[in-house]
Amino acid sequence: MYAVDHDEQASLEAWLSLHLEVRGLPALCSAAFLLIAWRDLDPIERGGWLGPLLVADYLRQRQITTSHLPPLNHAFRLAGYRRMMSGEPTDEALEFITALAVGAVDGERLHDRLSLARQLLARKLQGRRRTSRLGEAVGLSIGRPLVTVALLAKELKVSKQGAQLIMKEIAPAMREITGQTSYRAWAIL
Repeated sequence: MYAVDHDEQASLEAWLSLHLEVRGLPALCSAAFLLIAWRDLDPIERGGWLGPLLVADYLRQRQITTSHLPPLNHAFRLAGYRRMMSGEPTDEALEFITALAVGAVDGERLHDRLSLARQLLARKLQGRRRTSRLGEAVGLSIGRPLVTVALLAKELKVSKQGAQLIMKEIAPAMREITGQTSYRAWAIL
C-alpha cells in the first residue's frame, strides 16, 4: 500500500535542492548527506534502492570514481551499516564513510584475487597457437561470476564438445560450484 498523503514531487524537489546545497562540501561528505536525506525524505515511495545508486552516480560526477560506480550496498552490508536512530547527521555521515572504507578494503581484496587468478590462467596460454580460443575463455572466466560449458559454447561460438575441452584445460584453476555431473558451473578460486 502506498501512503495517500505522500507528496513525491515535493520530496524529490527538496532532495534536489539539497543536492545543490552540498556541492561545496567534500565529495564523500556530501554523498553521505545525500544518502541520509534520501532515506529521510523518501522522495520516491518504495524507491529506497534508488538512493545508493544516485549517490554512487553523484560520486562519479564529482570524479571520485572515474571508471565504475562503487558498490555502495555491498559495502554497507559488509560493514553492518544500519541507519542510526540518533538523528545526528554527523554520526550517520561518519558511519557512511566507515562503510565506504570497509567496502574499499574488500574491493582491493577482490581485485587482488582476480589478478592472481588471471595470472594463473595466463600460464595456460603459454605455447598455444594464436587462433586458440583458450585466451577468450580465460577472459570470459575472469569477467563473469560463473562459467558453464553452454555459456562458453555460445560466447566462443564453438561446439559443446569444444567448450568442454576448453573447460577441461582451465578448470583446475577454477572452483566448481554446482557439485553436479550435468549442468556444471565454475567460478574463480
